[in-house]
Amino acid sequence: MRGSDKRKIGSEEQAEEALRQSEEKLRLMFESATDGIVVTDLNGNIMEVNEAAVRLYGSDSKEKLIGRSAFELIAEKDRVQIMEVLKSALEDGQIRRNVEITFLTEDGREYFAEVSSALLKDASGNPVGFIAITRDITERKQAEEKIKQTAEEWRTTFDSITDLVFIQDKDFRIVRVNKAFADAVKMEPEELIGRHCYEIAHGTNEPVSNCPAKKTIETKKSTMAEFFEPHLGIHLEVSTSPRFNEKGVIVGTVHIAKDITERKKMEERLSKLYEVEKRQRKELEEEKRVRGRSINVLAHELRTPLTPLLASATLLKDILPSGKERPERELTNLIISGAETLATRLDELLDLARYTVGAFTINPQPLDIQAVLKKAAEQHRELVKEKKQSIVLDLPQGLPSVSGDRLRLEQVLTNLLSNATKFSPEGSSITIRARAKGSKVMIEVEDRGDGLSPEEQERIFQPYHRVEQDRQRFAGLGLGLAICKQIVEAHGGKIWVESRVGHGSKFTFTLPAIRRKTAK
Repeated sequence: MRGSDKRKIGSEEQAEEALRQSEEKLRLMFESATDGIVVTDLNGNIMEVNEAAVRLYGSDSKEKLIGRSAFELIAEKDRVQIMEVLKSALEDGQIRRNVEITFLTEDGREYFAEVSSALLKDASGNPVGFIAITRDITERKQAEEKIKQTAEEWRTTFDSITDLVFIQDKDFRIVRVNKAFADAVKMEPEELIGRHCYEIAHGTNEPVSNCPAKKTIETKKSTMAEFFEPHLGIHLEVSTSPRFNEKGVIVGTVHIAKDITERKKMEERLSKLYEVEKRQRKELEEEKRVRGRSINVLAHELRTPLTPLLASATLLKDILPSGKERPERELTNLIISGAETLATRLDELLDLARYTVGAFTINPQPLDIQAVLKKAAEQHRELVKEKKQSIVLDLPQGLPSVSGDRLRLEQVLTNLLSNATKFSPEGSSITIRARAKGSKVMIEVEDRGDGLSPEEQERIFQPYHRVEQDRQRFAGLGLGLAICKQIVEAHGGKIWVESRVGHGSKFTFTLPAIRRKTAK
């Protein structure tokens, strides 16, 4: 063999070895690629796949994929699209990159992939098939969908806010608005983007002097403002907050404006009503003062002739000769009794009148209620003795003091004890009880009289009401219990009666207790 032939054979062997090594490198790259690589013929039948493609398509071996149509691995809705891509690649020979396709796995599950495809040619330049590189973008698509969904939720939320909201840049140009703001200015949201906020909101060519956005940009702090905007014809409550970039530089503001026109109208109406109420209250106070003064004048005028009459009758009784049977003493006693009764009736009428016109007052002070009750019982002992009655005191130790007007409370007790004595039979007992209950002291006056029907109990505290069967037996105007009710309620208490016909009556009233302070 000639030397030239040997050299030729050696070169061919080297070329074959280099080709083998190159093919091995390509094979290694083919198999180690993380993206799925599929080689098909011109009809789309799979000729070769790498391991990544096997995993991507949900298969367990290359053999199950080789020979199948690649179109079977594509969702039906995208098959026409991929056919058009391959057709155009066959026509112009250009690489098609990043085409998004929906694929199917062996078990029918869909996943998203990004496909880049190229035309394969033989040594003569004739098309022989296609190579496609497939990348699973399911997670990316899911993330994009999540972002899209979140953006849609944010937009829906943004537009559902009833307050007027818009975002602007540092130059007062609107970059986003919600539906409420667009509706308020009678424009579409798209028409507002890029417009100056002062142009839209105020109808001016520059920011107004009291512009909260301007103040927020200057101070980099949130600002609140409330004003009437004549351009829109509404009252607004505006809050502006600064927007910063990642470097902490202010880039704009967020505005939230609330239409408070109705609130302002209500405030104005309330203000007018308050002024009316204030004027009426002043007039009422003046009327009460005038009526109170009139009642005092009336009381003075009525007592003026009564006082000397009672004093003269008492003096006359003292200088008349003693002796029960003397007619002049009997007449004198009638004059005194009548004058005293008239004085009592006059006091009752005046108290009722004061209460009616709002001139009734009390002077509450801390009182030892036990002492007040004992004094009232002692003052009535002579009266009950005449009817052979007795007064029983049921007063526990440690009873708290009360806040009350001593004279007015003595008036209540006098009235209740007088009624109990008057309507109870001879030889019976009258019981005075007291007990603490919560923040109150309860006081009871119980008799053994005829009792009251439910109908009478409902009306017993009404002015001028008298029990029918008592009208002929006892004198009076029927004002005593009505005045008792006024006095008790003026103390912040309540008064009521519990009774049964034939079993007597129990009158109960409450007074505010004064609790002793415990030492720490």
